[in-house]
Amino acid sequence: MNDTIETALPPQRRLYMDGNMWCAVGLHFRNLAIDDAGFGETQKEAVANLNTARRENNTVEDFEIGGFCRQCKVWVEDGLQMDGCRDPDCPCME
Repeated sequence: MNDTIETALPPQRRLYMDGNMWCAVGLHFRNLAIDDAGFGETQKEAVANLNTARRENNTVEDFEIGGFCRQCKVWVEDGLQMDGCRDPDCPCME
């Protein structure tokens, strides 16, 4: 699992693929070492596991779906992850 995600995400819930599992993270997520996350084979299962950990009642619709640039760890909207973060100075664009 990727535990080196950027440390200061904007306060929003996010869903992304981490390896072969969906990962759901809550508001103000920093990294897996200190914050709750839910994992599952489906988006719904990942959200349910996060809800259990945080005693919340979110649905998939409450989350932004996307991923993280593999090089610089910047959040990338759903469908754009394969293109990287599109920052011309990022190593992912080389």
